[in-house]
Amino acid sequence: PNLLWPQRNALRFLRQREDLLVVNCDKNLGPAVIERSRYVDFAFRDHLRDASTYRRHSKQGAVKHMHHVRLELQKWIEKHKAFLSSNEKYFLRVNLKENTDPF
Repeated sequence: PNLLWPQRNALRFLRQREDLLVVNCDKNLGPAVIERSRYVDFAFRDHLRDASTYRRHSKQGAVKHMHHVRLELQKWIEKHKAFLSSNEKYFLRVNLKENTDPF
């Protein structure tokens, strides 16, 4: 983006803060800063607790679903590996390994 160096430094400083998130606003209004805890609260309040859209899983159901998704991703990668660049394959493998059971 076309930012002046003080603006770049300010964004860099904000991105280093683990308690803050720099997010893009809707309607192309530019970046905004929000406390991470508020962002998570808003996500739960405005989206994830909406029973008409989301269904709450038990811990056991969530773990089962997580493992199923991991296997499906691994099958997809294997099936399409001829069409993936080496960087894409590396990215997918590394991120599959790094994403571990949150429970």
